[in-house]
Amino acid sequence: MTSTFAISSDSSIIRGENVEPQSEIAQSSVVLTTYFEKDGKVVYKSRCSGVLISLRSVLTAAHCFIPDNVEYASSRTYVTFLVNLENIKGSDSQWIQSWVANRQYIDGKKDPENDIAIALLKSDAPSPYKPAKIARADQVPKPGDFITSAGYGISSEVPRVESNRLKKVQLRVQGVYYAIVVVNETDQGSSCFGDSGGPSFIDSEDGLILYGINVSGRGVNGKHCNQSGSILLLSFHRSFIAPYL
Repeated sequence: MTSTFAISSDSSIIRGENVEPQSEIAQSSVVLTTYFEKDGKVVYKSRCSGVLISLRSVLTAAHCFIPDNVEYASSRTYVTFLVNLENIKGSDSQWIQSWVANRQYIDGKKDPENDIAIALLKSDAPSPYKPAKIARADQVPKPGDFITSAGYGISSEVPRVESNRLKKVQLRVQGVYYAIVVVNETDQGSSCFGDSGGPSFIDSEDGLILYGINVSGRGVNGKHCNQSGSILLLSFHRSFIAPYL
């Protein structure tokens, strides 16, 4: 396996803070690497982030498995359980058994409101990894609240700099629109390429709880990632998630 990746049109953390291995975020966040193949050759590679919702189920974005403008015949994905990807050993990763995406995303217009998928592991995630605590239906951030997003990806858009670390950033909620939470960049940073499917948390009496996943970002002035991002609310997809908890 390799730690060199092509950048895909996913979102990641710009100017974020490194996540420490012993933190709650580190114990549920993972990185997914997918190889898309045709005629026996790898034609495209991508990296996305994900979060454990059970010891064998990784929640991520559907577009991580269904890239645009790529002709391929098959794909294969492995999950890596590390906060630092600089020295990956074979024992740090495992190939997934299969994946399933929200059918509405596959059959529809690939809109962010249905951009959700599950990667199924062949064996349990290693210790100390454990599933994130999922928010109740009524635990939804409000405009003005700060949330914490995490992911693996570029640390700078211009110039393009890949990051080999799991990072986190606090973002301010601009608004909640049906199944999407729109968040604004803060002084700490923003979302950008490489972090689609990564977890977003809110604080509660029980610690950090997972309420959504990163699905897209938006920028201005020639950049793609420096203005706002979209987070998909898990409460709108409870029936999809339930069989994998």
